[in-house]
Amino acid sequence: MPLSRISWLVTVGVCLVAALLLLVSGYVGYFGILLVLAASASVNLLDWPKARSREREPGEAPPGSE
Repeated sequence: MPLSRISWLVTVGVCLVAALLLLVSGYVGYFGILLVLAASASVNLLDWPKARSREREPGEAPPGSE
């Protein structure tokens, strides 16, 4: 598992634990904020499809260079 994935897992875990502690303490608003923060950090754990690069013909200009 790559280090970047581990760091995002730790970030999400810390946010969830902190959110749970805030909920138990009665800070419902801050609980919601940390829950949303954990959800937004967890997006980085998804496997997005890699963009396909089209092979250029020899002598063909790169896209956007016209």
